[in-house]
Parts: sequence; C-alpha cells; structure tokens
Amino acid sequence: ASTDLQAGWTRWVLWYGALASISFFLAVYNFLFYFQERSERYYLWFAFVNLSIGLWVAGWQGLTYGLFDSYGLYLFCVYFCGIITIFLLLKFIHAFLNVRENWLDRTVQGFYLALVGAYAIDHVFLGGVENFILYLLQPYFQSMGVVILYMIWINVRGIRAKQPFARFFFVGLMVLMVFAYYSSYVFMGAIDGETLDNEGLVGMVQIIATVHATACGRTSWGNTPRRTCTRRSSRKTA
Repeated sequence: ASTDLQAGWTRWVLWYGALASISFFLAVYNFLFYFQERSERYYLWFAFVNLSIGLWVAGWQGLTYGLFDSYGLYLFCVYFCGIITIFLLLKFIHAFLNVRENWLDRTVQGFYLALVGAYAIDHVFLGGVENFILYLLQPYFQSMGVVILYMIWINVRGIRAKQPFARFFFVGLMVLMVFAYYSSYVFMGAIDGETLDNEGLVGMVQIIATVHATACGRTSWGNTPRRTCTRRSSRKTA
C-alpha cells in the first residue's frame, strides 16, 4: 500500500511538474522573442500568460508549498496568478488577432484588475485572503464561464475580419472551454471525476503556441535574417 501511495505521489509530482515546466519554458522563449522584436507586443503578453499559468499550476497543486514551505507564495500563485491569467489572456488575444479593444473589452479587463487589487489589499494589508474568499471568490468562479465565451466572441471578431490563423486559435479556446466547464461540474459535485482546469489551460497554450510558431516561423539570432511574421493582417479589427 505504501509503495502504491509513493508511486502515485511520484506520478502526480512528475505530471504537474511537467505542466508547469512547459509553461515556464514557453514564458522564457517568448520573452526572448520580445526582446528581439519589441514592436510585437503579443510576444510579451504570451510570455506573461505562460509564466502566470506555470505559477498557478505549481501553486494550485501544492508544488510551491512543498518546495519553498511558504504560505504567502502559495496564496500568490493560487489567487494572484489565477486571476491575472484571465486579464493577460484577454490582452494577448487582442494583440495576436489584432482586434481593437472597445469599452466592453476594457470593462471586462478592469473587473479582473479590480479582483487582483482586492486580493492584494486582503493579503498585504489584512494578512490573509479570508475576506476575498468570503466575498469575491464565488463571483470570480462564476465569471469564468462567461469570460471564456467572451474570449470566443473576440476570436469570432478576428475570424469575421479574416485575420490569419484566427480559426486555429479558436480551437485552443474551445479546448479551454470544454476542460473548464467539465471541471466546474466536477467542482460543484454534479459529476464524479478529477478537475482538469490545469490541463485545459496548458493544452490551450500548447495549441496557441503551435499556431504562433506556424504563423511566425523560426526567428534566428544574431545577423541571420529573420523570417517575416504572417500571423495577422495589419488592419485593426473593430
């Protein structure tokens, strides 16, 4: 029994450690690209998306707590990174698909920034996250299903404007939606199983990273000519 428990724990650590590591690798990769091509802001947003997802996965699964024995770091990874990931995804989708932000986009982004601010006040000034959990955690969870549909709507705006690779981007968002809705039903006890929100987020960014690489090709360093990125039209989508 103890051997089975040890084997299960090892598989769990390896699996979620691998998911977090993939996100960290993509974060470094896109940071390097951004430093070479600073005019392409979507590199920066995608780097932050992956960094945040990696920290969230490591925190949510308790890996950071096991490695660093820090409750504060655990709270930061679970709550701050979990919330800011949505804001960063919204910024990345707009940047990559070249969709112009309107007042509704800024309102949705402002909602998640307000949640981040509320968490920071509770954690830094009040010494915990009890108030955030009591008053704001449920609104945050309830907003997730809506904001995923909202991301898909932004994607559809890009598809209607015939932005290159917008249809492939749509596949990544659909993967996120399926995993997120399944996990929400598991979380609420409607169905039996394990939540797969970590896998859904990492799976989505893997698809997007593949689309990203296809769209922009490989970038070479030094004096080697760089291939032109064909990821999108230069025309902003309304």
